[in-house]
Amino acid sequence: MILEKMPARSHKAQASHRSRATEAELAKAFEDSRKATMTYLQATNDDLRDHFFDHPAFGPLDGYQWLLLISRHSARHTAQIGEVKADPLPERL
Repeated sequence: MILEKMPARSHKAQASHRSRATEAELAKAFEDSRKATMTYLQATNDDLRDHFFDHPAFGPLDGYQWLLLISRHSARHTAQIGEVKADPLPERL
């Protein structure tokens, strides 16, 4: 479900107020979060299938599903950036 639905751009989601930051702030937050996730994954012996946390749209997900969601969320934003770059500038003004 996550692999199929998360990257779909047919549903446009509005970013939370907290997510509306400058490009530099967002880039730093993304890099910091990615580094923390990678550090955790390289060091953990936790059973990711045994840790659950609710997602507002998908409901309860285990740790492994959350990792899939994180990667697909990034893919969704990459597609979004591609759409913006492909849009001719004069029409956006």
